[in-house]
Amino acid sequence: MGVESLNEDTLALIVSHLDSADARKLSSTAHLFYTTARDRALGDVKIHSFSNAVKFCNYMLRDRHDCLPLLRTLRVQCIIENAQRLAQQESRFHEHSEDEYRAGAVLLADLLEEIPEIRVLVLYQAEVWMMYERRIVTIVSAMCSLDELEFTDIGPQVSDTLHDLKSTPRKLALANADRGSRRVKLDSDFGRKWPGWPLWSTLKPANSAPHMWRLDPEGLSFPSVRVLAAHAPGSLPPSPDLARIFPNVREVDFGDGGATTHFPIFWAPGQQHQRAVDWPTLETVHATGLALKWWKNAHPVHCLELLSPLKKVDDQETGTRGLNPAAEREDALMAAKNVQPVALIATLSTRLRDRYMRSLFTSSRRLRYVSAEVLDVRQFQTWLPDLQQWWGYVQKALSRYPRVVCLKVRCSVSRATTLENPTQQTSLDPMVGPVSYPEALQTVLAALPQWATSIPTLRYLSLDLRSTSPTLREHHGDQAKFEADEEGDLHWWQIDGGVNERMAKPLASSQGERIAAFLCSSRYDWQAELDTQSIA
Repeated sequence: MGVESLNEDTLALIVSHLDSADARKLSSTAHLFYTTARDRALGDVKIHSFSNAVKFCNYMLRDRHDCLPLLRTLRVQCIIENAQRLAQQESRFHEHSEDEYRAGAVLLADLLEEIPEIRVLVLYQAEVWMMYERRIVTIVSAMCSLDELEFTDIGPQVSDTLHDLKSTPRKLALANADRGSRRVKLDSDFGRKWPGWPLWSTLKPANSAPHMWRLDPEGLSFPSVRVLAAHAPGSLPPSPDLARIFPNVREVDFGDGGATTHFPIFWAPGQQHQRAVDWPTLETVHATGLALKWWKNAHPVHCLELLSPLKKVDDQETGTRGLNPAAEREDALMAAKNVQPVALIATLSTRLRDRYMRSLFTSSRRLRYVSAEVLDVRQFQTWLPDLQQWWGYVQKALSRYPRVVCLKVRCSVSRATTLENPTQQTSLDPMVGPVSYPEALQTVLAALPQWATSIPTLRYLSLDLRSTSPTLREHHGDQAKFEADEEGDLHWWQIDGGVNERMAKPLASSQGERIAAFLCSSRYDWQAELDTQSIA
């Protein structure tokens, strides 16, 4: 039986397992799949340019009006200039005119008005869109089915939308306008006029709200929100107000803070450095050490992810926010001490010695799970010696103090056969290493579980080589390319046996990931033995 003999219901069932991008590709392969796959692709639409936003609105409103009920997710992630910025620039630098932006905003409002049952809405530079067309405020506020909502560029128009919102979203993200930053290629004439100047530039839109404007918390309440991303510290209320507005949040992401060194979002009434928060439902926090160094929650938080890489002091390096890396490391210690996590996720340099590792891992007496992304292990030629040196520090830190039962080691190792910069590697002779990535991988897979048996409390070990985190991608730069195999680059071991007879045996990756997810969730009781608890 050939695929051409399948009926429409069967084809629709097959296509339903594809995401929007794959469905869009499938629709162009054969006429048989065109209609079914195209309709599936319309369920989740992501737009990255203003021109494409206008084209999509026109297409749906004029040519595909009958398919509007299929649209469930709309992500408008493009950069538009507000009228004030346009007035300050010469017209020859304008990608679009004010009239074009205003007409595009009217089209977007018309489209949103036709899809009141949409489930996910992402609108970058929402304040600018709403300034060009005020109807967007009214239309989005009246929607009743939004499950996920994300706005960047928080200002008075967004504030009005939130205060009148009829939906009860489960996920809410509020961010500064620069979250929509994107790299663009400069005009070829620019390169001829300025030889040697980079041909790529990063567009970083600025917030449209008036200076010192802050979202008014009065009357705001979102008890439905379980996951909150608060990436606009200068525009959002203080943390105690956030806890009141979002009383049932389980996971909060405060972002990496960029180059900001002051976080008014964490100020609470009272004396300086007394930033008390009462957020009883909070289980997971993602933030920099600086953001949490004076942050005190009345209830312990189960999982903490430190978003700033913890590096060793180097004359040629600065921290994520332009600070001395030593300050970032101290901030991380204070944050871990304040939060007292059971699970800790961090990015660590191989140059951090056992003294700092011990301070970090003992800052929380409840610590049982560690996920460490190794910052400086990048080349397969020096993979084993670099990792071995780092492991020596980790082993000293974990052997005597905390009762860590699970350790995940995350690496982003290049498959390139040429060393990018051998002088940055920690091994003494990088040129005598393995000649291929598979050879290097096998040596690491043989050595790592053997090393792990020397840590008495360790029960589970993982080596995760999948796609690296955004934090490490930014540190390595755009020139770093890593070809990750999502299925073959995740390894797990279970460690059993007595003191002198400990052995590591392979564990199914799916089972290992379930164990890690359980340890990172509040269902795990850190005071009880892991074997006595139900992981399923």
